[in-house]
Amino acid sequence: MPIAAPSLFILAAARTPLGAFGGVLKRLPMPVLAAEAMKGVLTNAKGADPDQIFLGCALGAGNGPEPAQRAASLAGLKAPALTVNAGSASGLSAVILGLRLAAEAPGLVLAGGAEAPSQAPYLAPEARWGRRVGAMELRDALLVDGPELQMPSQGTWAAQSQQRAAHSSELRQREITPLLLETRRGPQRVFEDQAPGASAVAFPAGRAPLADGAAMVLVGPGDRIQTRPLARVLGWREGDGNLEKSMGALFLELKLEAQAIIRWEVHEGSESQMEAFFHAFPQIDRNAVNPHGGALALGDPWGASGARLVGSLVQDLRGIGVALVHSPTRTTALVLRGNES
Repeated sequence: MPIAAPSLFILAAARTPLGAFGGVLKRLPMPVLAAEAMKGVLTNAKGADPDQIFLGCALGAGNGPEPAQRAASLAGLKAPALTVNAGSASGLSAVILGLRLAAEAPGLVLAGGAEAPSQAPYLAPEARWGRRVGAMELRDALLVDGPELQMPSQGTWAAQSQQRAAHSSELRQREITPLLLETRRGPQRVFEDQAPGASAVAFPAGRAPLADGAAMVLVGPGDRIQTRPLARVLGWREGDGNLEKSMGALFLELKLEAQAIIRWEVHEGSESQMEAFFHAFPQIDRNAVNPHGGALALGDPWGASGARLVGSLVQDLRGIGVALVHSPTRTTALVLRGNES
């Protein structure tokens, strides 16, 4: 969908550091992570007051009722909040939902996603009505509620992603709002991403390691906050799993060619996803894709990953860029134009 008047912008962005599965953030529930990212965005936006909040989350079990509203309350916000579940696209879908609302009724919307897979419980479906005889199965909520995992692939993109991430840690610091954790040894300040650890072996090779974290952005008209907008919204698309068809329709609406995109932030859920992306767009410069690394290197907080792409994209965008999450069933894309100077 292309944008007409009023013009909409990404006004501010922030995310927590990413914690490895079972790592430094393992004790923090999803709403707590989300609240920290919300507070980071509003600090960057000089205290703007959002009218609505959308929070993406792929894992529902264990988060309690109305996790988005709870996160808003923890952040000191009174705006109504809605939880969005669209698998790995949850965070980006929440941002697009916020843009749709802001286009109809100009206002400020805080949107993004959060995930705490380290907090995901085991489920005992047979326990509800009792198990009379024999062993009772426990089911992992990561596999029950998590996004469908594509078949792994032994590609080479993960190595490139890891190499780029290793050389971009200072650039990523601009995205992060530090966390202060209470530990047995006293307060611990976490201000950078934790390298994937145990999650690197949680799933077969070729899939992104799990991560805990949250990412949020503030969207709305450019005249609603005191700071300069980070990027202008050109359009978005939510389509089926046919990547070429969905992106082709979006580019046609925007009168763009794929070659005009100078920066792509693509969700690296797996090597096979990246293979599908490059098959759909063989002509693009691979150096323009995830130049600071992606989920295969940093970890994948499922519900937050799409919003993290947006926050990364707007930090140094000097032209037209795309944030993209795609799977066999869904294509979700947002096209932005950065500040030229």
